[in-house]
Amino acid sequence: MVIFDCRCVNQRGEEVICGSAKVIAPSEKVKRKVMTLPTIELVEDKLGPAYGNFLQSSSKFPPLKTAIVHPWG
Repeated sequence: MVIFDCRCVNQRGEEVICGSAKVIAPSEKVKRKVMTLPTIELVEDKLGPAYGNFLQSSSKFPPLKTAIVHPWG
């Protein structure tokens, strides 16, 4: 079992969620087939100018390796 400490903050640095997640790690290596990812289209008139500003300001930083864990039944 692996226990992750979790903390989410909003754009003002305020904590909005905190807790821990207990995850049962697999006993054997898990391999999945490579999947084609969906195309994502950002439409600024629906998102507003704030999202475009966010993308522009964050483009100076390198990409981060990210993992998303979802309890799929």
